[in-house]
Amino acid sequence: MEIIKTLKQIPILRILLPLILGIFTRNLVIISQLLLILFLTISFVFIIVFSVIPYFKEKIVFQTYFGISIFVFFFFVGALFFSLKNIEVSSNDTFLLGIKNYVVTIKEFPQEKEKTFQIKVQLDVAVDSCKINCSNEGVIFYVSKADTLIKDLMPGDKLIVRQKLNLINNKRNPGEFDYKTFINRRGYSFTAYLDKDCYRILNKGNEVGLEYKIFKLRQLILCKLEKEFDSKTFAFLSSMLIGVKDDLDEETRESFSAAGITHLLAISGLHVGILYLALTYLLALLGNRFYVQLFRNIIIICTLWLYAILAGLSPSVIRATLMFSAIAVGELLSRKTIIYNSLGLAAFIMLMLNPNNLFEVGFQLSFLAVLGIVFFQPKINNLVVLKNKILKFLWSLISVSIAAQLATFPLTVYYFHQFPNYFIIGNLLAIPLFFINLMSGLIYIAFGWIPVVGPVFHFLTELIAELILKVSAFISGLRYSVTEGLFFSQLQVVFIYASLFFMAYFISCKRVKYLQIVLLSILMVFGFNFYELSQKKGNKTFTLYNNKTTLLSYINGFHSYTFTDSVNEEGENLTYVMKEHLIQQKSFKKSTNLYLNTNFEYGNFCVYNLPYENKLIVFEGEKILFLKNSKHLHNQKLNVDYIVLQDNVEITIEEILQDFNVKKMIFSTTNSTKNIFMWISECDKLGVLYHSISASGAFQLTAQNLQ
Repeated sequence: MEIIKTLKQIPILRILLPLILGIFTRNLVIISQLLLILFLTISFVFIIVFSVIPYFKEKIVFQTYFGISIFVFFFFVGALFFSLKNIEVSSNDTFLLGIKNYVVTIKEFPQEKEKTFQIKVQLDVAVDSCKINCSNEGVIFYVSKADTLIKDLMPGDKLIVRQKLNLINNKRNPGEFDYKTFINRRGYSFTAYLDKDCYRILNKGNEVGLEYKIFKLRQLILCKLEKEFDSKTFAFLSSMLIGVKDDLDEETRESFSAAGITHLLAISGLHVGILYLALTYLLALLGNRFYVQLFRNIIIICTLWLYAILAGLSPSVIRATLMFSAIAVGELLSRKTIIYNSLGLAAFIMLMLNPNNLFEVGFQLSFLAVLGIVFFQPKINNLVVLKNKILKFLWSLISVSIAAQLATFPLTVYYFHQFPNYFIIGNLLAIPLFFINLMSGLIYIAFGWIPVVGPVFHFLTELIAELILKVSAFISGLRYSVTEGLFFSQLQVVFIYASLFFMAYFISCKRVKYLQIVLLSILMVFGFNFYELSQKKGNKTFTLYNNKTTLLSYINGFHSYTFTDSVNEEGENLTYVMKEHLIQQKSFKKSTNLYLNTNFEYGNFCVYNLPYENKLIVFEGEKILFLKNSKHLHNQKLNVDYIVLQDNVEITIEEILQDFNVKKMIFSTTNSTKNIFMWISECDKLGVLYHSISASGAFQLTAQNLQ
């Protein structure tokens, strides 16, 4: 009853839930747009019939049908909007892969990466001989940092480009992040690298437009901060105040993550909420007359949106600004705003504008953090009754931190496989400092030109920023600050959230049935974990990854052995190529990193170094020869199950067949595209099986499949 009573107070759920369900369903199942429009029209007709005709309006049973019609209508709205937003690259668009001449429009300001600049553009015209084709596909170009022209580019500029495009694809390594789907949902399907001679500016965009003025304002603020603060403080302040994280080094990111205060770096509900509270308390001094309230709330809403624009209008900023704007409007109308409705309205608007937001990690975590604070914090806070004001304030901070972590940790573990163990200490120390730092920083940006105000707030902003950086460094440096290698399946995440939800209600109303659901959910989580462990226990897998250098792993139950060619590449490759795979296989925590230049034997897995940098790997009796040098190793024909060609070895398939009996050829990514195509052509002619890692992804063998 308590749950139903709470849900009745949140009418926005009646349209938000079917919208989310429709988006999620359409993501899993391909449905014709015509069919979606048909069902959408039918459900809309039923809504009109049940709401307009008096006969139906008077019948209680038809009120139920009206509610069902609303649910069905918004379900198909979600499905249709998602379908329209995610039109697949059709066969009609693949002609773009064979064309070199384009006219494109820049959509965003160039973003600086580690070695290049990234430019996101929309394809306007593709010219094939004398034929002109119109298209609106999204393309991501990469340009060298040495190119001086890049600094003059801005949104709206039109470029003439002469370069072949490539489809954006995944590397198809086991367990890898699905970058292709991620970037396709953002509207980009093609990519290319541009030399300075491959493009030129056709037309300049509008340099007096709003977007250009906002960019210039952000650049002006960044220049001011960079001039007035040291590099590390500048990087932190630019991220915290206006959402520019380009200058944050990896050490700072990792220390904030380990301390459990990463949310301070990304502008979100915390930033907007602090600004809202500060404005509310400050403007409350004007009084409570209606016109004063109207003026106050208009000022608050305008200031919040001005800050959102200044911060780059990221999804988390838009969500928070929409929510607090709804609260301000509710206060103006003298209506007590239920925070769930404000939050739901913000989610509804954002999903209507872009259904792909539902699958954005930042969108999910930001909403869950606020939901957790609203739902869990009062219940946690009431567990401890304190009379001392200082202790009460400290406990309220701790309860907010615990509530936010409770709501987000299942998804955090699901996506990032780690948990900050000292998050309570981190937030307890950092949040009060952050409140002061955010307000002092904004005041310094706005009024730093005033002789007395500027130096005072510059000193305060710099001092607090340095303290926050020291707090994060101290906590992240503590032993056991982070637990890594954690893994939750999707079903486990669902049951963990169910246990948290019903545990909160059990604490509030002490109903035994809620505790029973909690215990059942926890039992299901451990049950799934026990099942997965039993499945992985006897797992034996050999994997050769799609990577620029040779990278392979051998997994034996809960142990893994990783092998690399280069000492310098080990850490980077393990992090970005193999880590997710090893975590999913429950073997990350007991992983040993080795190099291929040493012999190795463990059970039915052996690595032997042969003359001329060649190697022989034996996995469960299967022989895998890594061939780097074509010099003869023998005087008679040998039996080998697989041959991996590497480093553009000078040999033909026909020559290999003269020396070896082989089941399948493997072409690694250390070879040039030209050589791989030549070998594939030979294999097709000679009827030899092959596997191209660059085209088909990682090569894997499992003991179960070899039996």
